Amino acid sequence: MNLRTVGLALFFLSLWQSRELLVAWQSAPLERVSGLLFTLWALPSLWELRTTRLPQPSLVTAGLALTALGTLTDIHALCFGGLALSLAAWRRSFSLIYVLAALLWMPLTSMIGMRLHLPALLLLGLRSVLLVLCLLPWNRTRHEKQ
Repeated sequence: MNLRTVGLALFFLSLWQSRELLVAWQSAPLERVSGLLFTLWALPSLWELRTTRLPQPSLVTAGLALTALGTLTDIHALCFGGLALSLAAWRRSFSLIYVLAALLWMPLTSMIGMRLHLPALLLLGLRSVLLVLCLLPWNRTRHEKQ
């Protein structure tokens, strides 16, 4: 089995193990926009996934470890981290800001915001700025290739 097949299998496994995200995105008031943020965040990786290139082995391994640990301990945040790493593995080059920007669609961000008593509009603004920061480098590298 090649690394591309393993990377795709991990992506679908971590997506399945993160299915609780759908419940959070539909039921929690602060999470209603997170589904859209996830889609926008995932676009660069999904775009790269259509190519024949291989994923980064270290991120595939880390994604598998987080997903497995999250499944065994029933800690959904670890599964969400595994999903983020399994998608980030398909990027052309490793981007720490892209991996950290995964926090914008995770329910953990809203929980921390509520604990810090941040207004919902401020939290949405912070998430939007983080999204723009993570998408700008992707857009620049796409135009440089052409």
